[in-house]
Order: sequence, then structure tokens, then C-alpha cells
Amino acid sequence: MRDEKDPGTLEMPLPRKRGRPCKFEGMGPMTPATRAFLYRQRRRNDFSDSKDKSDASLIDSIKRTMRWVAERSDADAQDVLDMYIEEFVKRHHSSGFDLYPHRKP
Repeated sequence: MRDEKDPGTLEMPLPRKRGRPCKFEGMGPMTPATRAFLYRQRRRNDFSDSKDKSDASLIDSIKRTMRWVAERSDADAQDVLDMYIEEFVKRHHSSGFDLYPHRKP
């Protein structure tokens, strides 16, 4: 409590809330559904290099590219799919060798 007439008293700090501050001001804590939705959205919009992607994002890219290859029949779509699959196998195969050494650059 602060005395209005005494210039020597300082404002007392109010007790802080416990835990991490809210991500969106005024919304309060996120529900599990909102947290999952934002997580899926971040994975879906991950346009980083295939070497920098998380495993979940890489699998999403493979699924998206497989749909793209099914719609088109050009070699570029197949090359993109091969690139993602090769990166996935490099991460999880025991030897990590290049699956497509004869593929054109």
C-alpha cells in the first residue's frame, strides 16, 4: 500500500503470475486443440531446405509431393520426391549412403 501524502514510499510490486507468459496477449492459456493446430500449421508451412527440416515436416513434404507426382507425370516432380526420400533414408538408414548416385544434378 502506498501513502499518497508521503513522498518517500515506493510503489510495491504486485505479485507476478506463475509460469510462462501467454503467447497471445489477452487470450489466456492455449487449449490443446489450439496448440495442435498451430503445430500442424508450422509443419505445413515449413519451406526450409530438406536437410534442415524436422522428421515430421519431412514426412509431410513427402506426402505432399507424392500427391503432386500423382497429379503430374513430369520428371521434375519425380526428382523432388526422390530428393525428399533420399534425405529421409540418409537420416534413418544405418549406412547413410547415397541411394541415387547416378541421378543427374
